[in-house]
Amino acid sequence: MKKSELAQAKIRRIRPPAFEHINRQIPPEPHTAMYVWHKYWSRKTWNVVGEHIKTYTREHEVVFDPFAGSGVVAVEAVRNKRRAIVCDLMPVASRITELTLRPLNTTKLLEAFQRVRERVQKKIEDLYIIYCVKCGKPLVADCFVREGDELREVRYKGCPHCEHRCETKCAPRPKDVGALAELESKRIKEWYPKNQLYYDDGTPFMKKEHFDSLDQLFTKRNLRAVAMLYEAIEAESSRCCANFSKELSRRSFICVRG
Repeated sequence: MKKSELAQAKIRRIRPPAFEHINRQIPPEPHTAMYVWHKYWSRKTWNVVGEHIKTYTREHEVVFDPFAGSGVVAVEAVRNKRRAIVCDLMPVASRITELTLRPLNTTKLLEAFQRVRERVQKKIEDLYIIYCVKCGKPLVADCFVREGDELREVRYKGCPHCEHRCETKCAPRPKDVGALAELESKRIKEWYPKNQLYYDDGTPFMKKEHFDSLDQLFTKRNLRAVAMLYEAIEAESSRCCANFSKELSRRSFICVRG
């Protein structure tokens, strides 16, 4: 259309569609598996969001959420045959939304998991080998208790050699303490994040406690294990499987300071 024609064109008045507003309470339903595979906070109740989408939009219309969080609005829009445009300042929120919506071949994901385990399981387990407080033979510990940087207790469900259980108040052997000190003195060659726990203007994060960067939330041994796991996942050729594996490992691999 030419400019002269555009100036003379008549634009019809847009009439907003009539809605029958929701004037009742919508009983919240428990979150389904789709929404509890991650730990992102402030999840809105899915069925309440879905009812609002169905009431105030028509099929194939676009739903926009500029504060998407973990993507409840996006998921419910798609489930109810709408299109969605969502965004969030938090990269992890955008990743969770993407992975929740993206189709995935679970067989291929399981195969990727097996490959990652083959690459890194033995290496990670070797980091946590101690010696049974009863028989003195090696085993993989389940838990370590520290006070500051000092190792005070080791715990394991059962020694594979003598079946001795060590659930509390088991002091580590001197060679376990020495092995840990030697391990934590070595440089970690794998990549790991060192993000500062401050905003761009220098203001500290509210919950940063006495830590200054992300890597300080982990013991050196746990940081090394996480770095090994990340490197093994990154070796996967399928980006979709790799991204899923990284998010799932965040849930299952608890490696903060203890």
